[in-house]
Amino acid sequence: MLPYINTTFLKTASKVDQESEGLLKVVNNDHIYVAFSIPNDLTIMGQDEVMTLKTELMGTADSGINQDYYEFLVKRVDQLYYFPKLRFEYEDKVYSGYFVDVVDEGNQKIVVLMLKDYVNDFSEVVIGKSDVYIQDYSAYEIPKSAVYKKDEETMIDTVTKGYFSDSLPVVVEKFNNGNAVLKTADNPNLSSGMRISIYP
Repeated sequence: MLPYINTTFLKTASKVDQESEGLLKVVNNDHIYVAFSIPNDLTIMGQDEVMTLKTELMGTADSGINQDYYEFLVKRVDQLYYFPKLRFEYEDKVYSGYFVDVVDEGNQKIVVLMLKDYVNDFSEVVIGKSDVYIQDYSAYEIPKSAVYKKDEETMIDTVTKGYFSDSLPVVVEKFNNGNAVLKTADNPNLSSGMRISIYP
């Protein structure tokens, strides 16, 4: 059934269950596929990686091979560990699943996760409302004015031993409401509690 899921299917199932679209699951005795419908213009962390892995495993990322692809993942669970994970919140509890596919459907995209650990929690669920963490990472948030360019490199100045400063290169993930967001994974030279120079 999963390869035929699209936004029309999700909307129809939602009306039957008197809930808004959001969560659909297909259950076997040891795994669950969960599908989320979200606006197509939202960026999902790990999406490019997922499509690359799908192409490597199946020779194509085309949705026409989804039946074989999903069956392959059930049989070859060892391959799941190469896929990124996404977290979602359902009924005040946070779950995580392997992000295995994304299908474009007009102005929506359908995100497909495979869960291996929560089968019993979802055995009675058909459609539900949930929040999906599509950008989920540890990061530092600092004032945008602390970031500057020097010789084409993005830098910040840290204050050490009183008034002495050291310049450090950084990777900025994005700017948000006057702040710069720096992923911890991309900036191993930073640590919590560091003092930085902020420029007016």
